[in-house]
Amino acid sequence: MRILSSLLTALLLAAPFSSVLAQEKPNRINLGYSSISGSQAILRVIKDAGIFLRNGLDPSLVLIAGGSGIIQSVIAGDLPIAVVSGEPSILARLQGADTVILGGLVNIIDFSIITAPEIKKPQDLKGKKLAVSRFGSSTDFVIRYALDKWGLVPDRDVAILQIGSQPARLTALKSGTVQGTIVGPPADIVARKSGFNEIATPEQLNLAYPNTSIVSTSSTLAKNEALLRRIMKSLVEGIHFFKTQKEASMKSMDAFARLGDAALIEETYRHYQELIPRVPYPDPKGIQTVLNEIARRDPKAKNLKPETFADARLLKELEANGLSQQLYR
Repeated sequence: MRILSSLLTALLLAAPFSSVLAQEKPNRINLGYSSISGSQAILRVIKDAGIFLRNGLDPSLVLIAGGSGIIQSVIAGDLPIAVVSGEPSILARLQGADTVILGGLVNIIDFSIITAPEIKKPQDLKGKKLAVSRFGSSTDFVIRYALDKWGLVPDRDVAILQIGSQPARLTALKSGTVQGTIVGPPADIVARKSGFNEIATPEQLNLAYPNTSIVSTSSTLAKNEALLRRIMKSLVEGIHFFKTQKEASMKSMDAFARLGDAALIEETYRHYQELIPRVPYPDPKGIQTVLNEIARRDPKAKNLKPETFADARLLKELEANGLSQQLYR
């Protein structure tokens, strides 16, 4: 009897972790995103594929347009994690918050600057208005970077207005409220098809930048490490699904962005299928780009290291445990 009892105990202890998760109720959480764009559609792809659920998570996807607004929700603890540009996280940390970049889905500037048909070149923007989502957001950073590159002074030569989401910015452009805006796929494709000019492409801007990052806080990571590990594992598995399951991924992207155009959906999918890395590590070069720009007006950013603003430990652990190798074998 004693031997039988020992065997039963050993079998119970050897039960796989997945079966324990299956018996638990999924953890209901809010996951934030800042833009209805192709790069952030990955959250909807992962949710629709059941990958979050498989990892014991039942997320509600919450849109808070603009980086600065969503970062405030992350700092307040309303969101354990958010998909947003890395720049607002960096700015918040410089101001004393404990925001941290856990991953990077898109580590280059992935925006185009779109203008009204009569504006053919950057110098035509003088005296005109450009729309961004919010001041301090990635769209604001890239617009100011481009204007400076073109020899135009933001807020003096060109007015910059806070308009909100990509659809709202395109509406403002179409109505003539502004003469230009900044958008990423698929909005740039829609704008070109509608007859607007693309006066700056991502290739022309050519800059490492934390365009689409996975952001949390150090305090959330300390208190809820197991939860954040499940989220990051879901993201890595979801990227694999996105790269290998084209039809299902495009269906989710269409539901997320409401494109309704098969060619447009496929072009957007192809763009991000190539761009998003298998393991979405933060890129120190992109963080340094932001620090260099901030240092022009805030000297305390000059000697800071990019590693201060990122923590890739969870991704490194997942990779060390063989997750990526298992997915792509």
